[in-house]
Amino acid sequence: MGLREWFKREWHVVEGHAKWDFYKWVFGLAGASVLALGAYLVHKLKYGPDWLPYAVVFVLALFILFWAGNRMTPISPPSKVTQSTKEPAAIAPVEVEAKDDVRANPNDPDLRAKIEEVLFFLKRETITNDVFVLMRVSIVNHGESEAVVTKWELSLEVGGVRIKFDEQYIPAEWKIRRFHQVPRGVVVTDDIDRDTSSFKEPLRKGVPKERWVCFCHCFMDRILPPHNARIILTLTDAFGRTHVTEAGPGFTHDLGEIVKDIELPRSPVSSPALAESVIEKVEKVGKLRSLAGRADFLRDYLEEVWHLFLKEKKTMPNPIGVRSMPDKIEEWTDIQLWRFRLRFQDYTGGVKEVDPECKSDLVKDGFPHEGEDYLSVERKIKEHADTLRKRADGLLAEAKKEYAVGTR
Repeated sequence: MGLREWFKREWHVVEGHAKWDFYKWVFGLAGASVLALGAYLVHKLKYGPDWLPYAVVFVLALFILFWAGNRMTPISPPSKVTQSTKEPAAIAPVEVEAKDDVRANPNDPDLRAKIEEVLFFLKRETITNDVFVLMRVSIVNHGESEAVVTKWELSLEVGGVRIKFDEQYIPAEWKIRRFHQVPRGVVVTDDIDRDTSSFKEPLRKGVPKERWVCFCHCFMDRILPPHNARIILTLTDAFGRTHVTEAGPGFTHDLGEIVKDIELPRSPVSSPALAESVIEKVEKVGKLRSLAGRADFLRDYLEEVWHLFLKEKKTMPNPIGVRSMPDKIEEWTDIQLWRFRLRFQDYTGGVKEVDPECKSDLVKDGFPHEGEDYLSVERKIKEHADTLRKRADGLLAEAKKEYAVGTR
């Protein structure tokens, strides 16, 4: 510690005492001066009464004391804290701007969904397990403005863990098998209404609409469908507003099950005697159309991955190349590309199993394949889906013709 700092610290300690000593010496010197002046005046006055010098000294001392008291600020005693009885002034509330999801304006679209029916379907793949959620949803717009639903999102929550499901096409071969309790034992197979054209038109106030919508999530573990999960359905309208509907968790009523079933119109006479070849062709038609739908989904998934790379200002490598993936997959874009490769490899293996005669470029080149890019792979998937649909239409025409000949 320097000498300067020591003096500064000591001054802060003795500052109050030094002021008191200063005032004390000032008053002492003033009093001594008054007495000396009084003695001087006594010696100067030769004539006068004896009490006059004392009166002069008293008046001068009294004047100096009053003058000094008025010039100096008296030391006030410590103030006591008193509680004010005055009411505090009211604070004006802060105006908060209404957000989009808070519909302060009754004219805004207000889409309220009701989940009428939920069915689960588990599909075991070579590597993954696909869990499908098929829902029948009715929607009513409670707002004045019309709106169109542009995006459907589903999340299932189990034990505090929330899993997001992606919207998926409804496979062509799916039907719903229902077990009626009255009369007991009656089994009915219902078709699924896949028509969504009504939702292309705006939802008007008070006019309900209903549709089937399917979601899917790919699990790497072997799990069972979460029937008792908490359901969070989110709708996004054309204005960008979100409308959330929640249901569960709770017990799930058994309203039926999803089955794969394709049947031709039954003839009362000859349907039991349908040739085995006709049945095989019809079954294959359903499988080919399902594969074509999966190819469409695969192409859309690849496009989403490409947009992710574009958003991150990266160049997407060959989606199906051997050396396309890094040794350590950490980036979000690389994870999504790796998931596409898993789906692509699983899909091409399924096509070869179902339709070994398929000669599309996608199947002939196989996986992996070098010298590709995003556009070439996207084009091959689209051409492959068109090829499958043409083969399915040809097989169905042959089956109809054979069926017609057998029923004559």
